Amino acid sequence: MTKAAEHAFHIACHEAHIDSRDVGFVVGTGYGRYKITFGNAQMTEISCHARGASYISPATRTVIDMGGQTSVLPAQVVSFNGPRSTWRLALMKSARWH
Repeated sequence: MTKAAEHAFHIACHEAHIDSRDVGFVVGTGYGRYKITFGNAQMTEISCHARGASYISPATRTVIDMGGQTSVLPAQVVSFNGPRSTWRLALMKSARWH
């Protein structure tokens, strides 16, 4: 997994026309986040999405992640008061795809 992640990272840098050495911070997300040994930090995907949403749109107060790994859609809601606050993560029940 580490080699695949490194390869994907270098491809993303190449396509963005930047040198990988110019990237200041790398975060591993998802189930394999602790296997990303070249990264600077690890966090859940929903936390990463919430931080990004807050950065892009500071007025954002709720991010909903509708997962698709199974036929049941797990919904995760993160509510926060800005990028430096404590975030609250709650799992919600969701409907099946029909």
